[in-house]
This record gives sequence, structure tokens and C-alpha cells, in this order.
Amino acid sequence: MDTYFGLRGSVFAVDIDSDADLDVFAAYVWRYFPDDGELLWWENEDGAGTNWIEHYVDYDSDITKSCPADIDGDGDADVVISTEGVEWWENVDSGATWIEHGIAGPAARWLDAADMDGDTDVDLLYVGYHDYIGWLEQTEDSTGAMCWIDHQVWDNFYGAYSVHAADMDGDTDIDIVGAAEDDAELTWWEAMEFRSAGELVSSILDVQCNPDWHLINWNWDAPAHTAIRFQVRASDDYTDMGEWSQEMNSPGSLQGILNDRDSYVQYKAILETNNPGVSPTLEDIIISWNPLEIEEAASTAIDFVLQPVLPNPVIGLATISFTIPHDCYVNVDVFDVSGRLVVTLVEEYTHAGKHTIFFDTHNVTNGVYYFRLEAGTFIQTESCVVVK
Repeated sequence: MDTYFGLRGSVFAVDIDSDADLDVFAAYVWRYFPDDGELLWWENEDGAGTNWIEHYVDYDSDITKSCPADIDGDGDADVVISTEGVEWWENVDSGATWIEHGIAGPAARWLDAADMDGDTDVDLLYVGYHDYIGWLEQTEDSTGAMCWIDHQVWDNFYGAYSVHAADMDGDTDIDIVGAAEDDAELTWWEAMEFRSAGELVSSILDVQCNPDWHLINWNWDAPAHTAIRFQVRASDDYTDMGEWSQEMNSPGSLQGILNDRDSYVQYKAILETNNPGVSPTLEDIIISWNPLEIEEAASTAIDFVLQPVLPNPVIGLATISFTIPHDCYVNVDVFDVSGRLVVTLVEEYTHAGKHTIFFDTHNVTNGVYYFRLEAGTFIQTESCVVVK
């Protein structure tokens, strides 16, 4: 076929021109001239392997590995190569025209193509240059254009050299087989079933008082295509906690959700993802309440009441509750330690009774903040510490 061929790269047999016989594709560089490389293919003209026609695709430098794959799902063989990154060459018309497409990913010393996630398109498995194995998931962006998501499989496969996709255990999904030079190691990784949702259920907590339930608040990291929701329940009998509440998609008030005076409480976190490569992370959860006995005694002694800010210290949402004995104009302002007005939470004519409002601390810095209630001639201030 050819007597003048580079010394480093890869060669494979594949039907490039869709004529039902095998052609040959090569991606190579010269060992001592890594900037001098080519992509070529030889057409099996007679189908018997006796007559070959050479076709030049393009010049490319520092080629390390290539493999065939129908990346765009149009039924013909495209080619994936690794240079300084990973790229694929689209076979447009039976090998006569090729279009280069870059892929966001690291340089790879070995490549293989397979449907890693079972969604019928072609993904790419690779060995990186820093002893790790990963795969590039083919997906679409918001405009419907092809894009790729990089997933790391293993990061300490020392001397990682080659990797292949295969169903090792016969369960119809794709596992990974890898070889490493340092310890002459051959290893395979089993693909486990992807679970799109899971639950974390707390122990039953005893607040040891008759509570007036205020707020549920949580801090979380939810990347795109993931979510965290909560359910709660409370009871006066820990052996019978009853039904879970409706799911809550964001932090908020527990008034009307949990019955006051039920001293046993439990929560459930529901974590979901549509992407096997990412999942939401729950950092902390806070459930706040006031003991009813203390609140009722305070309300009897004082007509106007501004309750202590809960929780304190606060991460996320702070709960501010106040009681006024008659209708009047109410202001609730938040100040920092320098006396600067940060935000006005209430500025309106308000009906008599107990009221609960919230202050989102995500947009302020750590420190002490003061909450001042003005209702008619009554003024009271409470403070809390914001931490992140």
C-alpha cells in the first residue's frame, strides 16, 4: 500500500466510502518531527485489497491516537484523533470531503468510541496524560448543537496507557478495560446502574418543648440539571410520625405545614439529577421554632413584641417575627454595625397580630446586623450574626 509512512500514530481498517468493503485510515507523525503529521486514507478500489488509491485528508501535528466512529449518526465512518486536545473529523461525502470539529477535552494518549451512557449516540473514552481515565459524553446545548461533557472515571491509574469499552459482565451496559505500564496492571471498571434520585431521611428529633414552628432553611449546591427538595413531618408521638408534607422546592415558613406543640420533627431530603456526571450537594439544614410558653408569656407582658432573630447565627434565611396589639404603620429595617441602612423589610400599614418575615443573607457579608421594629411609638431592636 505505502512504503513511506510515519513511525508514530495509528492505522485502522474501516469502510470510509460506504461501498461495503474495508478501506484503511491512518493518522501519523514522524518520531523525530512531531510537527510533521498527516491524516490519510487508502481506498480499496477493487474490494479485494489489490488496488489502492491514496486520499489526503489534512495536515495535523503531534497526533497520538485515532479511532473510527460515526459521531454524527449519519451512517458513515467519521474519525476521532488526539493531538493537543481531542477533535473529530466529519466524513461528509464518502471520504471526498472532511470537516474538522474541536471537542472540549484534554489531550489523550489513547481513544475508544462507544455509547457509554446508553442514549444511542457515540461517546468517547480516553486515557489522559496524568494517570487518569475519563470519558466525553456527547450531548446537546440549549440551541440543539452538539457539545461534550468531560467525566473523570479514575484519577490514579499510574502509567495509564490504553483503554477500551466493552461489556465485560454481559449485563448489556458498557464497562471499561484499562492497561497501565507502571505496575503492568490490567483493570476493568464495572458500569453501575444510574439512579436519577435518592433520599436522605433524618432521625426523629425531639425539640423538648411545645414549639411554634417557624422556618426550614437549607444551603446547597445544585448544578444545572439537578435539584433538592424537602418534606417534613411532626408529631406528639415519635412512634407515629404521620404523613410527610408536600414537597418544598425552596426554604420557607413552616407555619401551616407543621402543627404547633408537636415536639417530634423529622425531615427528608430528595436529591435528583438528570446527568450521571453531576449531583446536588446538601451542606446544612436548619429548622427553627420558638417555645410557645416563652412566647405567650412575653406577649402577655408586652403589647408590642419583636422576637429574637432565628436562627442566630444565621446561614441563608433569617426569620423575624413581631406582634402588634392593634393596626398601625410598621417599619422593619436592617442596619449593619456602622449604622448604614441595608434594607427595609416592612414599610406599610399592618393589621394587629403576629407577623413573620424573612431576610435573605446570601447578598450581605459576614458580620453583625440589627433589626429594628417601629410600630407607632414603639421601637425595639434585635441583632444576629451572619456567617457563611
